[in-house]
Amino acid sequence: MQFRHLLAPTNFSEYSKTAVASALELAKKFGAKLTIPHVVELLPYPVEGYVPPHLSATFLEDLERQATADVAQVVPEAEAAKVEVARVVAVGTPYRTIIETAEADHVDLIVMATAGRTGFSRLILGSIAERVVRTASCPVLTMRPHEEGQRRHGVGTGVTLQTTENMSYGACQAVGSHGALPALRSDTVHV
Repeated sequence: MQFRHLLAPTNFSEYSKTAVASALELAKKFGAKLTIPHVVELLPYPVEGYVPPHLSATFLEDLERQATADVAQVVPEAEAAKVEVARVVAVGTPYRTIIETAEADHVDLIVMATAGRTGFSRLILGSIAERVVRTASCPVLTMRPHEEGQRRHGVGTGVTLQTTENMSYGACQAVGSHGALPALRSDTVHV
C-alpha cells in the first residue's frame, strides 16, 4: 500500500507531538504530503443562542492567530527532510473537522495520538481518536502512551494501529514492517 497524503492532527500535547513526528517519518519513507491540522474548539454553552461577552470575534481571532503561530512551530525539521507540509488551523468540533479535512483532501492515512484515558475521565471527556477511528473512511494509526511498568519493545512510543474496514491486514502490517516507524511497538487491530 502506498500512502501519498497523511494527516496528523495536533493539540500541541506531548502525545500529539510524538504522533506528528512519526507521521513525518512515514511521509519521508513514502514520499507523501503531510497535513497538520489544529482544531480550535469552542466550549458549548447551555443556553442556545447565548454568546458570552468574552467570546467576541476578537477573542476568536486571537485564538486562531495563536494557534496558527503554534502550529507553524510543529515539526520544523520537515523542510530539511524535504517533505511537503501543510499546516492548517480550523474552528469546530475536533473529530468532525479531522474527518472532513481527511475526506476533502483525499488523505490516505490519519496518524494521531490518543491520551489513553480510561474509566470516568474517558466517559466524561470522550475520545477524539476513538471517534475518528470509528468514522474515518481511511485507515487511522493511533499512538498511545505507555503505562508505567508496561513492557517496552525497543526504544520509542507504543503504537496501536487501528483501521477502518477498508484496510487489509497486510496493509496494516506494511506500515509496521516497512521500517517507517523504527523502534516502535505495534499492535495490529483489524476492525
